[in-house]
Amino acid sequence: MNDLAAALNALEGFEEVDRHRLGVVGASSGGAVAVRGAARDPRIRVLVLRSPNLAGAEDAVPRVRVPALLVVGEYDEPIRAALGPLFGRFGGPRALEIIPGGNHLFDDPAALTRATAATVAWFKDNLK
Repeated sequence: MNDLAAALNALEGFEEVDRHRLGVVGASSGGAVAVRGAARDPRIRVLVLRSPNLAGAEDAVPRVRVPALLVVGEYDEPIRAALGPLFGRFGGPRALEIIPGGNHLFDDPAALTRATAATVAWFKDNLK
């Protein structure tokens, strides 16, 4: 969590960064860090969680009020199953994108390309 806050602090120091348009991507166990951060840090305006393992961060999910996109590969059954009961608990706008051909690490280049495109589109749509 301190690393995420430090990264946001550093970004705010760059002249070319609009501090009112910061988004965070959390992948795998980094998803839990991103969720906790979005639940408590108002600088985070949008969130993308790729194959997120939210173990230990379930209590923070309802406090996430920013637009959240969950990107999960079709072959990542453990994560898909774990997200089922959590998805509806997000406190703000949310969407789930199941990526054809994707596994937990998005080893398939085409699946990774689709996951990346979904992430970029979410940021563009929600950080206007």
